[in-house]
This record gives sequence, structure tokens and C-alpha cells, in this order.
Amino acid sequence: MSLRTLAAALILLSTVVSGCFGSDDAAPSSTDPSETAAGTATSTSTPNQTEAPSFEPPIADFTVASSDANNTNLTTGVEILFNASASSDPAGGNLSFAWDLGDGNATDGVVANHSFAAAGNFTVTLTVTSDASGLNHSTNQTITVVEGYTTLAPITITGTITGAYYGAGYTTSNSHNFEVPTQQKKMTVQLRFSGTAIDLDFDVLTAKGTEAGSEAAFNEPTGTAFDPHEPDIVVEDEKLLSEVGTWKVIIYPGESVDGDYTVTVTFE
Repeated sequence: MSLRTLAAALILLSTVVSGCFGSDDAAPSSTDPSETAAGTATSTSTPNQTEAPSFEPPIADFTVASSDANNTNLTTGVEILFNASASSDPAGGNLSFAWDLGDGNATDGVVANHSFAAAGNFTVTLTVTSDASGLNHSTNQTITVVEGYTTLAPITITGTITGAYYGAGYTTSNSHNFEVPTQQKKMTVQLRFSGTAIDLDFDVLTAKGTEAGSEAAFNEPTGTAFDPHEPDIVVEDEKLLSEVGTWKVIIYPGESVDGDYTVTVTFE
């Protein structure tokens, strides 16, 4: 091939190549996907999300009291009141109340009434749940339940007294012991006398010697007859009634007496 022919072939080849990669068609190149050509807009679509509200949990709280207003102890056989009305819900919802009473029993409601069959220590747990937040909270208290009152049978004491009271003191007095082995809720000591009396007095002492009551009886003479004045000594003070053991009733004349008497001690 002559040089002239070779030159013509090279010119033809150059023309073909130039037609394939013109000024409007850029040759392929390696480009970083993160790079965007100038003048080209891009956008990303993100779903519309609403953040869930944040709630404080409810607060469980309750009080404990005996259903017997005269009894400061928690005792077997007497209902105990568990009141959860002090509980609250910052979320403003309605609360439900679940109780574990610590002795194998459970109940619900804002107030739970329960009596324990046995004495001992019991852990009572309250769980409150909010219907607004779905959250719950628990709290507990350990209570001590003591043996309840076992009402004693009535006690009857009889005797005779003759004597008088002078400036130097009593000429006679009668003392009787009676047993109070367990604490009672209430004790009534009643004195009844048959005979002649102007003034017959009686005192009741606890097992520790504390005076639980004193009364004067039959001190209302009306002519030749007597208008009986027969008061009872009623003991309801819990501290006095806790002084269990051997109690005593003392009967003595305030003035001249002669006759028989009956003392009756009843319990509640």
C-alpha cells in the first residue's frame, strides 16, 4: 500500500470515530453516584410520622384501718379497710385497682374489705392501671394482725357485808379477785345489794392495780325506805383493758350497811 493510500484510510477512520462521539454525546465515564450534575434537582419522599404522646405512670397509694372504730389494732375476725382513693393518674385516665391481700386472697375496687383468719404479718400489694396510658404502678404495705377478742363468759361473785365507815376509816371491806386472761373490748361490773344500806361503795382495779372505776351505791334514803342507786362500772378504755391478768373488785361501806350483794362482770 502506498503512503497516499494509507493516509486516505486514516482520514476516513478519524471521520467515523468523530461521528460516533459528537459534541452532543459525551463519552461514557465513571461517576460517583453521590454526585449530581449541575442544574439537576433531586428530592426524597419521607412518610408523615406523628410522635406518640409520652405519659407518666399512675401513682398507687392506700391507707389501712380497722372497721371497728374502737379498735386501734388490726385483729383477726374483724374487717380491715384498705382504701386506695389517694391513688392518682397524671394522664387523667380512670384507674382500675387490683389487690393482693397477702394471705392467698385477692380482690379489686378502690376500697377492699377483708378479715384475716390468722394472726401474723401480711404484705398487702395494690396495683393501679390507667386506661389512658395503659401504664400501671404497684405499692405495698406490711401489716401486723393480732389475735382478736375472745369474749369471756360472765363472772358472778356473791358475798355478805356488815359494817360502817367512821372517821378512822372502814370497819370492814370485802375484796374479790377475778381473772381477765385476754384483752376485751368492753367490761361492765354490776353491783346489786339486798339488805339495809345507806352507802355501799365499790372499786374495780386492773391486774396492774390501776383504778378502772369507782362508784357509790344505795345512798338515797327516802324516809324509812331506800331508792336504790345501782350504778354500773363500765370499762371501755383500751389501755386499761390491755392490763390483763387478775383484776379485783373491792366493796366497802360508805356508812352503815348490812346485807348480801352480788357482783356480775360481763364482757364484750
